[in-house]
Amino acid sequence: MLFSFAAASLFLLPSVHAFWRMPCTKPVLDGRYDPIVSPGVASSHAHTIMGGKNIGVSSTFSTMRASSCTTCKVKDDLSAYWTQQLYYQFPNKTYASVDHGGMLVYYLQRNGAGETVQAFPDGLRMVAGNPYLRNYTATPEANAITFNCLDYSQPAQAETHGFGNTKCPDGLRIQVFFPGCWNGKDLDSADHKSHMAYPSNVDSGSCPSTHPVHLVSIFYELYYSVDPFNKLNDGGRFVLANGDPTGYGSHGDFLNGWDSSVLSRAVQTCTNDSGVLEDCPVFENEGRITPDAQNNACTAPDPNAERIDGAMPFLPGCVAVTDGPAPAQAGQYAAGCKINGVAPGGAAVAQAPSSAAAPASSTVRVVASSSAVRVASVDPVTSAAPAASSAHVDQPSSAAPASPTHPAQASSAAPPASSAHPAPPPSSAVHATTTGHPASAPASSHVSAPQGGHHYGHHGEGNGEDDEYCGARPKHHKRRSHARRAAARVHSDDFA
Repeated sequence: MLFSFAAASLFLLPSVHAFWRMPCTKPVLDGRYDPIVSPGVASSHAHTIMGGKNIGVSSTFSTMRASSCTTCKVKDDLSAYWTQQLYYQFPNKTYASVDHGGMLVYYLQRNGAGETVQAFPDGLRMVAGNPYLRNYTATPEANAITFNCLDYSQPAQAETHGFGNTKCPDGLRIQVFFPGCWNGKDLDSADHKSHMAYPSNVDSGSCPSTHPVHLVSIFYELYYSVDPFNKLNDGGRFVLANGDPTGYGSHGDFLNGWDSSVLSRAVQTCTNDSGVLEDCPVFENEGRITPDAQNNACTAPDPNAERIDGAMPFLPGCVAVTDGPAPAQAGQYAAGCKINGVAPGGAAVAQAPSSAAAPASSTVRVVASSSAVRVASVDPVTSAAPAASSAHVDQPSSAAPASPTHPAQASSAAPPASSAHPAPPPSSAVHATTTGHPASAPASSHVSAPQGGHHYGHHGEGNGEDDEYCGARPKHHKRRSHARRAAARVHSDDFA
């Protein structure tokens, strides 16, 4: 496919400050699915996926366009957006999933001198970040992965490329900025990256001559509720699903599923710098914004049927945790772990207990509240370790609690340009169950959660400083009218 540069004349030049935020109220699917990197088979590690219902192991642009619903707020966007899941690793090397409140996807109309911003071509797929990194490499790709530790009682903290501080009372924000420059001909590439490139300032600037087409830029934000685990004060740590305890291996994937005519008109006409979805006439005036209830009812089939939430003896897929600083290697698995009763092929990596003191065993309870799914307690127990299925999931009979909103913490100063923020599955899908338990595994684990294993935040009403963020709003923020929020600003310094 060749891009027609003549089409550029059809596009108006939006303000370099123009952007909109696409809230995705919850995942459409959590599991080892990655149709870009691992088409047709279970992926190596667990992902949390937002967007169109037809996401699965073999999804394509055409199958995504046939989705009957999406968990994101514009009905014409049936794309799939995903990143790795986050887990807490207890000192005895067992794990619990960390709750998040859905995803916020920024669409940024930033162009370099003499450039026009274009909509995504049909069929575009791309990946940002490198799951094998365990140290900061100072490349554009590394600069596009950032974290923000939120504490609304303190001045805003500087963003970091790795985890940095994870003592975050108001959440740990994982951020992924995608490359915005396209070579104009390839919808994908062997590494899922080479057909794309970052502009000169990573999150802004001009495109290189090798990738001259400046597409609308996308940037993911996910808010993880790390505070309940930090309050355990047990010496544990957070790890990404790809076995990364550093954060440098964070990454994201994008599979385009937009109605191209709608996205093209939005890029042309959504020139407001408020970021508010309703300020775009293409979305608001044409009735293209879906209600939260409709988004929350959208769920993709899960043929893998693999438990990735709650307490577990190993990371899903038997992924080994590797500390670095050398890059991790493909095919490294946790010793003693099995998938469907069979040890994975590859190099077994012993997951030795840490030196931090911890209870000999514990029960993890995750309970639903009106604000989020949270860790209720960790109780010492003395009974023997359980069988392989270490978590019992109770599904409450009542409906999930009403969803709150989450604001974000705006940066106090603009970061340097290099600190950039970014048909159903076939029957051949792999059904996998991760089993095995180290000698020091918790004696029992009881997980109680709403349908689907998580409670996800409502995205719709603004608040005193920020708008349309997912999750629990700090008490000092006040609600604003949903109808008129043109004055709202989010990350105004980041997007200046």
